[in-house]
Amino acid sequence: MAAMNDDYVMNDGCAMPAPMVNILEERCTGCGECVKECPKGGFVMDRNFPVAVRLANFEAACVGCRQCQRACPYNCITVSGPFGGLNERTPRRNLPPAERLAGFQEVALGFSQEEAVKEARRCLECPRPRCRDAGCPAGNDIPAMAAAIREGDLLGALRILTRNSNLHTVCSRVCNQTALCEGACVYSREGGQAVAIGQLERFVGDWAREKGYVRVDAGVPPTGYCVAVIGSGPAGLSAAEDLARRGHAVTVYDVMPVAGGVMAWGIPDFVLPHQLVAAKVDELRFLGVQFRLGVRLNRTDGIERLLQAGTDAVFLATGTETEEFLDLPGRNLPGICTATGFLRGNKLASMFPEDFPTLSVGPTVLVIGAGSTGLHAARTARRLGAGPVFAVDPLPEDRSMISPEELAAATDEGVHIRFGIVPTAFLGRSKVEAVEFIRMASRRNLWGKSHLRPLRGSSFTMAADTVVVAIDGMADRDVQAQAAAADLNGCGTLVVRNEKGQTNREKVWAAGDVVGGPGSVVAAMVAGKEAARHIDQTLRWKHLFAHEGGGSPPAQRSPRSERKFPLRLWPDGA
Repeated sequence: MAAMNDDYVMNDGCAMPAPMVNILEERCTGCGECVKECPKGGFVMDRNFPVAVRLANFEAACVGCRQCQRACPYNCITVSGPFGGLNERTPRRNLPPAERLAGFQEVALGFSQEEAVKEARRCLECPRPRCRDAGCPAGNDIPAMAAAIREGDLLGALRILTRNSNLHTVCSRVCNQTALCEGACVYSREGGQAVAIGQLERFVGDWAREKGYVRVDAGVPPTGYCVAVIGSGPAGLSAAEDLARRGHAVTVYDVMPVAGGVMAWGIPDFVLPHQLVAAKVDELRFLGVQFRLGVRLNRTDGIERLLQAGTDAVFLATGTETEEFLDLPGRNLPGICTATGFLRGNKLASMFPEDFPTLSVGPTVLVIGAGSTGLHAARTARRLGAGPVFAVDPLPEDRSMISPEELAAATDEGVHIRFGIVPTAFLGRSKVEAVEFIRMASRRNLWGKSHLRPLRGSSFTMAADTVVVAIDGMADRDVQAQAAAADLNGCGTLVVRNEKGQTNREKVWAAGDVVGGPGSVVAAMVAGKEAARHIDQTLRWKHLFAHEGGGSPPAQRSPRSERKFPLRLWPDGA
């Protein structure tokens, strides 16, 4: 093979032109931002002329990521030519559409180790990675995880993930990585295909579950404090885990017969198998967390009774599970249901067939709302035998928040998605028969901002035997009311006093969707971790002041039971 010209670099075995980096030395002030940002270490400062920048064998290593160009505050650097690091993303494998509709088995198939290593090699290991600092709400060290996978150190990758994430196996499946970590990847910022961060995270989690690894914190003495967690969704489970690892006795209460909140009953198995959530709950039980399921606290004094019974802190994480119907004519017609109720009914019927009836839908199903929940409902209806199934969204397609992967999966399964239309009325006599819509048009005001307005004369109807309404949820007011009426805002969510999540009731904290409204699983998980940290600090300061003032520390409870657990254990710091 002939030697390659210096003007070319290798990209997965293929020769391509090398990027050209030009520097205006007369404008450089020697700030060093290019040195800090370059993932290939190609910039150094000239000692003789500290305000000048020179390249050290840079052309051979440069991938044209243009991070130096973006970082330079004085526009001294310009990069031209191709993006040398723009190699092809490892595709995700899915079940064929025909097999998907035959049941509720998981659609997306995970990476093999060879595929994971290949994809991890695409990571540039940026010195100041935006995927970690700006993209991931949990702050996962994504470059370090990719490096560990590339080196075959999967246990090390697992340790990296579990530093900041309690639900990485869940988040890797349900988070919209396109709008988060992958959207901040330098590849996507240059118009290329981002590193498949979600698939790498899933690979590590699935490998750990297959091998039987679970995180264990050894040697944490019990503090003697009791914390009650109301709600077992992502915020509740995350807080319960961190509090238990800090030595507190934790009891989780949930009105549903299964723990996990929306992760367990609100996300179909073809996206998130319920066994993964059950495995997380088993891990928490091993840590000593107690679960009381199928329990609804008394509306008037449920929390007060917990506090009077010796609970030292209460954490409200009830989420926004209560949806309201659209306030439109005909909203009370039979055949109209909420997406939350629809998904919950189907999931519980599959998990407890002897207690919950199997759902049935009409031949034509119309889902109002084409976000993640709406598409989950539409894809569930297809598996229940409905066809055709339509999902409508008020936003135009170019402004929709649907992730490309979800959109492609729903389309492949026969869901017809229509954008830019809004319902105005439900039509029918004894039951719903059709829905009236009006088209929306994008208009710009005098300040150049775009907004949607109804388009006159564009009304039309769509026939439907079943209508599923997938709009933002409301908080459970039965639980919320116990935090005092002053804590509730007009949207039905709780108002907290500070960033620590404290409500206006002593010893009561709240975080997650119950405070901020409907959000992502990863955001709720992070909120639960932060609340757990503040609860732990408050309880420990309380003990410190009581001890200094002559009080006695709380009675030490018995350590966690040495029960058998069908998983291999690895200590957190080993």
